[in-house]
Amino acid sequence: MSKDPHPSRIFTLLLVMLFFLFSGLALAQDEDEEVMEVDNETCLDCHNDPDPDFTMEKGDKEIWLHVDPEKYEASVHSEELCVSCHVGFDPEEEPHLPEIKPVDCAECHDDVTEVFDVSEHGRALAKGDPNAPNCVTCHGTHDIMYIDEGESMASRNHEVETCLSCHVDNEDVKSKMTHDDIFISDYQSSVHGRLHAEGDMEAAICSDCHGAHSTMKASNPNSRVNKFNIAETCGHCHDEVKDEFVESIHGQALAKGIEDAATCTDCHGEHEILEPDNEKSRVAAQNVSEQVCGSCHGSLELNRKYGLASDRFSGFNDSYHGLAIRFGNVEVANCASCHGIHDILPSENPASMINPANLAETCGSCHPGANENFASGSIHSNTSTTDTPLAFWITTIYIGLIVTTIGFMFTHNILDYYRKLKNQYKERYFKPVVAQTAGEPKSYMRMTPNERIQHFLLAGSFIMLTITGFMLKFPEAWWVSVLREGLGEWTFGMRNSIHRISAVIMIGVSLYHVYYLIFTKRGRKIFTDMLPIMKDVRDLFGMFSYNAGFAKDHPKFHRFNYIEKLEYWAVIWGTIVMSLTGLMLWFENHSMSWFGKYTLDISELIHYYEAWLAFL
Repeated sequence: MSKDPHPSRIFTLLLVMLFFLFSGLALAQDEDEEVMEVDNETCLDCHNDPDPDFTMEKGDKEIWLHVDPEKYEASVHSEELCVSCHVGFDPEEEPHLPEIKPVDCAECHDDVTEVFDVSEHGRALAKGDPNAPNCVTCHGTHDIMYIDEGESMASRNHEVETCLSCHVDNEDVKSKMTHDDIFISDYQSSVHGRLHAEGDMEAAICSDCHGAHSTMKASNPNSRVNKFNIAETCGHCHDEVKDEFVESIHGQALAKGIEDAATCTDCHGEHEILEPDNEKSRVAAQNVSEQVCGSCHGSLELNRKYGLASDRFSGFNDSYHGLAIRFGNVEVANCASCHGIHDILPSENPASMINPANLAETCGSCHPGANENFASGSIHSNTSTTDTPLAFWITTIYIGLIVTTIGFMFTHNILDYYRKLKNQYKERYFKPVVAQTAGEPKSYMRMTPNERIQHFLLAGSFIMLTITGFMLKFPEAWWVSVLREGLGEWTFGMRNSIHRISAVIMIGVSLYHVYYLIFTKRGRKIFTDMLPIMKDVRDLFGMFSYNAGFAKDHPKFHRFNYIEKLEYWAVIWGTIVMSLTGLMLWFENHSMSWFGKYTLDISELIHYYEAWLAFL
């Protein structure tokens, strides 16, 4: 029967085995250390060769093996050995390329690598995308500089150029991007891009918004340019603005997770951000209402989704302020003038600029002396408003008058034209030729020179009032564009003045006409002859019967027929109405202070429809 080995013998055997094991490891380690201690001069003896053919193939790429000693000595890694990065081979064995391992920057920069690996670039690299950037794409190879040194590829001097080399210049990269290269390159013409190009190194560049190693798609909740993170990102530079914004109604909505709420880039743009005083900027005074606020508050879908009033933007757009902005006026109030810019709050908030207690002060910033009465009534009402009984009935009555007037004039004139054609036909083919009798035909003076001047001034001022008035109301109309191009931009600037000068002329001529009717014999005769009488009614029906062929004889008119009387009294009525409402609109500060904004809205409504009635 065999005996078990003595414990001391087993222990001795284990010690011998461990000795040889650790001796082998130490020897291997010494050999590696001997290899790794190769100095840079040894490497550069070969790699200093500038021959263009000094290359190697790595995958589907051909790599030039030349290293410029001067650039390496000036680099951030000048104190490091070549073999600190290039490992896994024996430098003494040439060629050593079959066993060389890829440089792993994570050996030293593990904290950065962890961030990079989860970025959009890192994930693309892990998937094997040949166009995905790695460390050397942005930082370089043997000439890597500290990023605060101007020559570094990743410095603030060169970062934009480095990023655009892929996102604008590389066709393969462009084909994989969500946005096109124009969207990306818009940065160069933005306020940030121009300031940076001019040497302002504090101006925002790519990494300030997207991050350096942590770049992610905007759809990623962790992305710095994700909708819910943008305010914080912009706040790194614009901290005071950010503090205002997060307290605003938009900032609070974002904090609640409402993705439709506006954030910085919704108003200012993304890469194409321009100064607010740049006429092409979305937030310029002449653009902010239409291009920024209107894009959300004019959306029927968004208003329905969140239970907001859908007529706010359209009401403003058709108001005096909105029309003036559409006409190119940069001084008139826009949405931000009343609601604020970054600190927009709901009207029920006591700090809001549009809180009822603050409206007089808000309006007073443009209209000195504004009182509580000034801001009473609907703020966004316009000439299409029918949300009050008075406005509804005014609109209904005027539309009825316009339809009736146009219908009467159309029917009357068509019948009249038909009768004249019929008479000319009969006279030409059926009426016998009668010899003309001797003697001069009799003539009567319809208007004296004085009356002609009155008529000319009245007609001329009316025409100018019509043109300039509709230019304001419909600034995008094709005929307005024709006038603008033909006469020049000065017509827009002078439209207001021309309109008011024409109004003064019309009112002046009208007042003189009243004087003429009262204090001159001929004027009093004109007035009495212009008064409607029953014969005018008989003549009206008689003319319709004659034109329609039911009556044989043409009615015999007095000095002024019913058409002339209708037109005369229509002009008097229209002049009175247009003058009164126009003066209220002209002196709106006094009108609203005395009568309130609602009265001004009604005046504007009447002025608008009366203009159509007079024009048609």
